[in-house]
Amino acid sequence: MSDAELLAAALDLIRLQLTNPEQAHFETNDGSYSGFHLNDVTFAGGLSAEQALDLTVWRHLKDAVDDLVIGIAWDGVMHEDDHGYAEVSLEKHP
Repeated sequence: MSDAELLAAALDLIRLQLTNPEQAHFETNDGSYSGFHLNDVTFAGGLSAEQALDLTVWRHLKDAVDDLVIGIAWDGVMHEDDHGYAEVSLEKHP
């Protein structure tokens, strides 16, 4: 899968598991110019998935998403900042 396909699959998985998520928050891992980890998902009003979900449910979702985004290259589809953080909208666009 391409990086764009991996990201799309990760975002679709989050949308499937959570009701009305707004933004996914990622950061780079310590790999050699590739790989991300899901830090959190936020909802309207700033509520965090980490706060809102049962810890087991959150870890399961995080691990499943991480399995997809671990192979995404840096400086590409994630548009991360200079510190390795990326915020990706979960709104569906037509």
